[in-house]
Amino acid sequence: FRTAQIPTSIKKLILVAKLIRGLPVSRAVSELKMSKKRAAVRVLAAINRAHKSIQHNNNRYDITTSNLVIDQAWIGKGQTLKRINIHGRGRTGKMTRPFTHMKMVFKEVKEKPKHPLYPTPEERIKIKLEEDWEKIQDLARRHALYVQLPERRPLQKRYPVWSCKPWKYVSSKKWNDP
Repeated sequence: FRTAQIPTSIKKLILVAKLIRGLPVSRAVSELKMSKKRAAVRVLAAINRAHKSIQHNNNRYDITTSNLVIDQAWIGKGQTLKRINIHGRGRTGKMTRPFTHMKMVFKEVKEKPKHPLYPTPEERIKIKLEEDWEKIQDLARRHALYVQLPERRPLQKRYPVWSCKPWKYVSSKKWNDP
């Protein structure tokens, strides 16, 4: 499914495409309704149009619309409108108004789709074990780098903490109270 020209930049629309990629249609619709991005309204309308189109052509393709997932969503550069930008001192500049389009591929999934941000309980256990193993390796690396120095008496500080003058000036009669 391809959307019409959306008046926004590619960078802004990529964020919305990343938000819905790999999600079921019902979940994508709820995510876009809650999104604060201005482009989310246009993308939501496009998803609803595509969903209605799939429901209308359901007899031809034999697809159940409840198991639809947005398999791919990518952004393409559209045309740009060039406008005049007025500066001070009688000067002008060129301003471009970018347009983009979005393409989506829907896929029917037989089992419940999983989202990459929300792992299953088995995957959570596996990730936790990997993180624990990395922590153990990190500790081993840190402790292997530590080498104990031979015992020495501590170095005396040349200057006192409260003064930038050397000790000989601080202890002289000039600095003492009469």
